[in-house]
Amino acid sequence: MSMKNESKKIHIIHSEQQKAFKVVLSSRDAAKIVSELQKGNPNTLTSYMSFGGTNDTKTSILSDCKEYSLHGDWIEDNEAVREYLNSQLNVLVN
Repeated sequence: MSMKNESKKIHIIHSEQQKAFKVVLSSRDAAKIVSELQKGNPNTLTSYMSFGGTNDTKTSILSDCKEYSLHGDWIEDNEAVREYLNSQLNVLVN
């Protein structure tokens, strides 16, 4: 039985109340991830963006944003982080 090679994506999940983004690498769709994370979080979570990536991509994002690191895979939501995330999406898509 061969396993289907599922492509993974980087999902950026947003919490407006916490002013934070969570960086997730998964082959599941964003809605399922938000639903699962929502169970353990009293704040409303939404999908901010998704794009193709690998564990190296996730590590790179967290490293590039380490000065804004909150806890785990959560980073602060601010203008610099939003500009960085948007630039990463543009680099990966173009």
